[in-house]
Amino acid sequence: WKRTMEFGLHNPDYIGFMPVWRTPEREKICYFSTALGSSQPVLAYLKSAPVSASSLADLHGIRVGTVAGYSNGEQFDRMVREGLLHVEEGVSDETNLRKLLGKRFQAIVIEKYVLRYLLAGPEFHADRAHIGVDSHLFGERSVHLCFQRTPEGHARQRAFNEAARELDLHKLERDYWRRLGEEPASGD
Repeated sequence: WKRTMEFGLHNPDYIGFMPVWRTPEREKICYFSTALGSSQPVLAYLKSAPVSASSLADLHGIRVGTVAGYSNGEQFDRMVREGLLHVEEGVSDETNLRKLLGKRFQAIVIEKYVLRYLLAGPEFHADRAHIGVDSHLFGERSVHLCFQRTPEGHARQRAFNEAARELDLHKLERDYWRRLGEEPASGD
């Protein structure tokens, strides 16, 4: 993800990157598109060793895997910076899921649709029954395309937003999950 951000922001062959949440730090480096949909991080754990937390503070002392460069929400990120939560950064969600299944992490923070996609694939499909999910610790947020903060990036952002008005993003998402053989969960 860090490499994706670096390429999207600085490589002249790219105009931006996605999907990304708006954060105060990213407002300084991006022209954001209109919302492309929404995303919600969840806490995934092994059902054989459940992690119970009624708040993020309850994760203190638990070894949590995250992906380097991801924002996991302002409160979570602040608690990590302040040393209140112990996280280990991995290179990808797929790697973190492997580490969770190998009991190297007690839990991972992963976007719910990414987890669903990985568990629907052949590599992890057999493991899906072993994964528990806690979705109440994190809120749902809109996701955007981050265009480079250049005159060209600004022009592309405006053109993209104009074109996006013509799309039914919810229908595109539903059709995508159906092509994967997954019916959208209620509320998705």
